[in-house]
Amino acid sequence: MRYLYIIFAMLIFSCSEKQNNGKEKRNTSTLPKARGDAGELLIVMDSTEWQASLGLEIKKVFFESLIGLPRPEPVFHIRHVHPSQLNSVLKNSKNILFAGTLHRNNSSRAFFKNLFDSKLLERIQQDTSIYTFSQTDLFARGQFVMFLVGNEELFLIRKIQKNKHLLQERFNSKEEERLAEELFRSPNTEIASALQKDHAFSMSIPVSYIQVKNEKNFVWFRTLGAEIDKNIFCYYEPYTDARVFKQADALRKRIVEQWIVDPEKKNIYMTNQNVLPFLFTEVNFQKKYAVETKGMWKLSDNSRGGAFISYTFVDSLSHNLYYIEGYVDAPAKDKRELMRELKVILQTFSTRK
Repeated sequence: MRYLYIIFAMLIFSCSEKQNNGKEKRNTSTLPKARGDAGELLIVMDSTEWQASLGLEIKKVFFESLIGLPRPEPVFHIRHVHPSQLNSVLKNSKNILFAGTLHRNNSSRAFFKNLFDSKLLERIQQDTSIYTFSQTDLFARGQFVMFLVGNEELFLIRKIQKNKHLLQERFNSKEEERLAEELFRSPNTEIASALQKDHAFSMSIPVSYIQVKNEKNFVWFRTLGAEIDKNIFCYYEPYTDARVFKQADALRKRIVEQWIVDPEKKNIYMTNQNVLPFLFTEVNFQKKYAVETKGMWKLSDNSRGGAFISYTFVDSLSHNLYYIEGYVDAPAKDKRELMRELKVILQTFSTRK
């Protein structure tokens, strides 16, 4: 493992909180493929620290319940192992977090001393800006590894508290990257061409989705299984008023009540479910200002319901307001990874240049 000293020295001395960009010239072709289910995170920590304040703070970050789902689901399914239990099988996990401090004479300190050279350890102990760094393809191809390390426990806890969402996002971004590679390995070129021709925008739609509706300013795609129904739709109209961004829930209600209707029973249509409040977040979507909305939907007869994620934004060239959404109908099923898939698809949207 001596080669790790060079890799991590490069990372540490270049920047303390920036993710490794993967540009190191290292041959990974001989490494095994990373294994594990989506959303799994292996945490390698000394057992004493895992059961104390530091471990509790890490659990708060990665076992936090996601907002916008019908029932509680954690950001990640986490599994803790002691450094001495890190065998060849566990080393191939897709996501690994190594965490610990250096001020105590425990397994974390011994592990980091074995992993890093003395100059790197000295830099970590002296430079209080350093607390996290990461590496891809460390033990396996397609793997993402993060290190959370500090000289003192309180120092590291404060860094974790301040940067909770950043730490979550690093692992989530890698999950989305892996998922995109899988979803778009065989692109649906027929649908892509039709979208460009009929609507002057593009979106990567997986081959498992079929087109349900294609109107002048509305298009709907769906993959309908025995237990899981995943949907993507796009709506657009001339942009007239900036207040629409503060009324994304009303915009959604107007769209779905018009377009998501039972073809045989017109009195059954989709609408908003107000049991849980919508979560509105201002985001940068494809270099455009947008409002991301997460919430719950239902049918007007209350027979079905589920979760959705959407983006509302304006295209400056066409001067159109766009509302794009992914929603899922999967009773009694976990929704986290289903919603991740819909998010990845939505983020491939782009208007014609």
